[in-house]
Amino acid sequence: MLQLHCLIQSILSIISVSYFLIVALWLLPQNVVIDQLLAPVRPFFFFFHLDQRWAFYAHFDRKTNCHYSGELTFDDGTVMIVEPPRLDKLSYFEGIRKEKSIVLFTYYLGNQWDYHDCAKYLTRPFENSLNPPKYLSLNKFWSDIPVPGSNSLYSREHPPPHDQMTHLFTYDLKKASEK
Repeated sequence: MLQLHCLIQSILSIISVSYFLIVALWLLPQNVVIDQLLAPVRPFFFFFHLDQRWAFYAHFDRKTNCHYSGELTFDDGTVMIVEPPRLDKLSYFEGIRKEKSIVLFTYYLGNQWDYHDCAKYLTRPFENSLNPPKYLSLNKFWSDIPVPGSNSLYSREHPPPHDQMTHLFTYDLKKASEK
C-alpha cells in the first residue's frame, strides 16, 4: 500500500513539475530552441486553448503612432468617411469597452487581418438595402514616435501629428457579397 502511495505521489509530482516547466517555456520570448522544445506539447496547448501568448499585448516596441480612415462609397455615388475606434477620440469608459477593436486595428491591420473582415466591420453600421455600400478604401495615417530623451518638441501628452499616409486597400463590397 505504501509503495502504491509513493508511486502515485511520484507520478503526480512529475506531471506537476512538467506542466510548470512547459508553461514557463511557453511564456518566454519566442525563439527556435523554445519552439523545438515545445513541439511535442503544442497540440495539447492548442486543443485546450492554452496557446495565448503575452506577446499579443506588447509584441514589439512601437515606432509609429497611427490611425486609420476609410472612404465608404455607396451605390448612388455618395461618399462617407468611416474610422475604426480611436482611443484619443473616446471617453475613458468607451475606450475600455472598445479596447480589443483598437488593438486589432492598431497592431494587426495590414499584417495579419483579413481585409474582408475589416471591410465588413467598418461597413456594418451603414448597411442599407436601398443604397448599399459599394467600395471601401482604407488609408493609414501615421507619425514616428520620438525617441525618449530626444530634444523633440513633442511629448506623450502632445504627440506629433499623423502627417504620413499610405493607401492600404480598396475593397469591392459588391463582389464580396456576390460570392
